[in-house]
Amino acid sequence: MNTTFYRLLICQIVTLFANAALRFALPLYLLRKTGSAALYGGITAAALVPMLAGTLYGGILADSCRKQTLLAVLNFITALGLLATAASITINIAAARFFCKAR
Repeated sequence: MNTTFYRLLICQIVTLFANAALRFALPLYLLRKTGSAALYGGITAAALVPMLAGTLYGGILADSCRKQTLLAVLNFITALGLLATAASITINIAAARFFCKAR
């Protein structure tokens, strides 16, 4: 096996770990901030829906595409989604601080 494969494998493992940590931490963060168990359960369930849906179509996609290209594209899309989520949370926190000081 070549070093490119090992690099790709390590990047995939890190990505899977980061996604699992986000699926665990985001609902806990919302539970701590809002105290709503219903919101916690809803966000946890909503985080599982794309994973379940992706599993069904992911096998078909993996069989029909080149694996390295597929992993690179999907990791890039995941990174964009995480950046958008982080930016959204940061903007919402900044807006909440601004409007709470304005009162």
